[in-house]
Amino acid sequence: MAGWVALSELLRNVALTIAAVVGTILAWRQLSPAALQAKSANAQAELARRAHVTELFNRAVGQLRDPNLEVRLAAIYVLRKVAKDFPDLSNPVFELLQAYLRAGNIDYGDDEPPIDVREIVKMTRLRQTIARRLKDVQNTAAMLTTFNEVDMTHIMANRSQWCLASRCQYEQGRCNKCSFSWGRL
Repeated sequence: MAGWVALSELLRNVALTIAAVVGTILAWRQLSPAALQAKSANAQAELARRAHVTELFNRAVGQLRDPNLEVRLAAIYVLRKVAKDFPDLSNPVFELLQAYLRAGNIDYGDDEPPIDVREIVKMTRLRQTIARRLKDVQNTAAMLTTFNEVDMTHIMANRSQWCLASRCQYEQGRCNKCSFSWGRL
């Protein structure tokens, strides 16, 4: 009788294992298309956003030479926003604005340049400031890899005294109470 009970338990366990494997395969098949569909939807949304940004970029480029100051300022602010929201497009935006300034080639003398030119100059200064700060962070981040040496002689002496006083068997590897974590520096 005991043999039949053991055999029935074995068969039950095998059947449960097979059912679990089949269930996992079916669940994976169900989730796989959903995951692909979600990934595809995300990619399409990103492409649509990129297309919108490209349209904004192209429209702003065309508006930089508009005779109306407000239109030029709006184009500059749109380009600033594009550079801020899309770091991979910031270099082309700044290069475009610098080329716009170079193409103007107007000597203002003692007069202040128009506000649109001042905004572009402000943006290029912002770019220089960001680059300088990134370089500073890069230079200071290397300090994270430094280490300090600590004189452990007093801690070792205290540990030896404590282990001897408490008849600890640390030296034989049978005690974990005498580790270095208890010492205060």
